[in-house]
Amino acid sequence: MGGTAMRPFSTGNINQSGINEDIYNHVWKSTNTLEQNKAAYYPRLSEAGGEGSTNNNQTSTLTMRNGRFLRLKNFEIGYSIPKSILEKTFIKSTRFYLSGSNLITFSKFKLWDPETGSSDGGIYPPLRVFTIGLNAKF
Repeated sequence: MGGTAMRPFSTGNINQSGINEDIYNHVWKSTNTLEQNKAAYYPRLSEAGGEGSTNNNQTSTLTMRNGRFLRLKNFEIGYSIPKSILEKTFIKSTRFYLSGSNLITFSKFKLWDPETGSSDGGIYPPLRVFTIGLNAKF
């Protein structure tokens, strides 16, 4: 996910609640057990102006994610009424259909839509669209 390194704890990069929740659940904390802190994904931050505080804004690959995904992008199903049924009417042909786009995405990455290519989730994701239709020739 994303090919550029960022400063993840600087102003303006983290403002979505899902990202904040991910950080809270996976950050080093003094109240964690030793095992929880060993498994923490996000590092311990330092108080602004305190010892080690320059580490809070170091460029790193911390925010890089595996953005592999599989998406059912487009699908359409339709039914045409047989001409043998329509020949007794003034209708030459009729077709009903249902289509959709961006129907389902399979990805281990859950913070935002992986197709946006965004490194901070700040781009609106592709919309899921459903269409029901009828084509008729008279």
